[in-house]
Amino acid sequence: MSLVEQIRHLYPFRDLEANLREQGERVASSPLVPAGIPVTGFVYEVESGRLREVATARTGRAQAVA
Repeated sequence: MSLVEQIRHLYPFRDLEANLREQGERVASSPLVPAGIPVTGFVYEVESGRLREVATARTGRAQAVA
C-alpha cells in the first residue's frame, strides 16, 4: 500500500462537500432545532485562507398555525 493510500485511511470521509451537505441536512432535520432556523456549512481552505460556503439547509418541522 502506498503512502497516499495509507494517509487516505486516516480521513473519516472522502468527499468533504458531500459530507458537509449530509451533516447539514441531519442537523436541519433534528427535532432539537426549531423550525425555520437556517443551517449553513462552510469549508475553511487552509492553503488559501478562504472560507467557502458549501451547504445551506433550513429546518422544516411544521409549526402550529393559530
